[in-house]
Amino acid sequence: MIQPQELRIGNYINIPKTNQDAFISAINGLGYLSVNNDFIGLGKLELKDIKPIPLTEQWLIDFGMEMPTNEDPIFEYGKAEYDDCFNHFKKTSQSLIDASFEYDGKEFWADSNGFWFKIMHTYTHVEYVHQFQNLIFALTGKELTKKLSTYDVAVSKSEFCKHPEQECRTLNDNLKVCNVCNKVIDK
Repeated sequence: MIQPQELRIGNYINIPKTNQDAFISAINGLGYLSVNNDFIGLGKLELKDIKPIPLTEQWLIDFGMEMPTNEDPIFEYGKAEYDDCFNHFKKTSQSLIDASFEYDGKEFWADSNGFWFKIMHTYTHVEYVHQFQNLIFALTGKELTKKLSTYDVAVSKSEFCKHPEQECRTLNDNLKVCNVCNKVIDK
């Protein structure tokens, strides 16, 4: 079970009752929390109603990690090629048994036992998505959120999203994203 001191607003968790991944949008002092700004209609949840999400490479990609464009799936550190050389989150090497990654200058590794960060002179095992989010925030001060894929569907503002315009951030010249419900909105 997740301990309450492990959670922050914005952490992703799983709701076994609906088999849905969601982000925490509110936590109160009594141990209740809300997810996805309660747009999934579950009301208040207790810690016993949620479970952690195992950290996988797919979650790293969802958080914006750039994968190398090398044809060979095995490559040494410094040999990776990227489409976006300015991305601060990338996979930096891959062997048959492990891989290395970099986020904003902080290196971490993955092997068959999970993901590892070297902090001071100790290796710290990171098993779950919320732990990874919290560690990245502690090390860099940056929040990790899922990036929108090219397959996200744009909706008209009046049709689906009922939040004020100031709740939106610009994605590109034609699209905005609602910070509350994460809907992609066609300008």
